Amino acid sequence: MAGKNDNFDALMAMMALKHIMDDTKDIEIHPFTCEVTVTPTSISCSSSGNKAFLEDIDGGMEWAEETNNLIKDIMSEQTIKLTDLMKKKFGFDTVKVKPNSEDGFVDFLKNLFGGGYRR
Repeated sequence: MAGKNDNFDALMAMMALKHIMDDTKDIEIHPFTCEVTVTPTSISCSSSGNKAFLEDIDGGMEWAEETNNLIKDIMSEQTIKLTDLMKKKFGFDTVKVKPNSEDGFVDFLKNLFGGGYRR
């Protein structure tokens, strides 16, 4: 029934409102997230911020930048430690790149092949 969605938006809004009112869990907002991601070929850490939320707060973006600067070295170190723990458990080694490396890809190549090319 294409073209017959006159009240679809209102219906969706009512369903969302009912879900919010029936749900006993508080609504959550994640202004800043830090995570470690493991795949079969890599391990990495990253952080992200809810830009729309943080921009709406005076000083919010500055807070996010400061927080990111404070945790990036710690998270990098912890990711390396997790790599070592995974090596013990699963028996495979991963290539480590120094935190705050100017060119992580060159470091990766150097560790992988014993050399790297830098422009």
